[in-house]
Amino acid sequence: MTTDALSFLADSPVRARLIDALRRDGPARPSDLTATLDVSRATIHRNLSALTDRGWVRQESDGYDATTAGELVYERFDAFRTGVETVDRFERLLEIIPASGVPPLSVLATADLVTAEPDKPHAPSSCSCPWSNISRRRRRQSAGCRRSGARCSTTDTSNCWKPASTRHW
Repeated sequence: MTTDALSFLADSPVRARLIDALRRDGPARPSDLTATLDVSRATIHRNLSALTDRGWVRQESDGYDATTAGELVYERFDAFRTGVETVDRFERLLEIIPASGVPPLSVLATADLVTAEPDKPHAPSSCSCPWSNISRRRRRQSAGCRRSGARCSTTDTSNCWKPASTRHW
């Protein structure tokens, strides 16, 4: 996906939602899309025109529909957006994890972030450290909480993440 295409989708809160609605629900008339997306008719028409010009949407007899190119662009854009949101959500944790120990974004995307809160200051302390470059002594210090399935980057347990499943990456 080119930078221009990425900017085109990212610059509008409606364009990606519009392609997604068409690829999910099939052909739709602008009036249906106005109701589905809860945006003005003018906004729908302007964005349908721009998406048609790019070849991501086409007008058919029963309304507008996403093209194969539109579906593929949306899937890549959505994956990129999800990845960026995941990195943003785990930013504090990723600052202290060695680059060699960062789990795949797909693992983090479904994980629960556990942070210290004023009413639960020790919430992350039930984390364990799976990274091999952590010393044995440090791992033993946190071994008592290994059963919870949570993971920490170091013995600094101010942030940790807990995989949604027990599957290992």
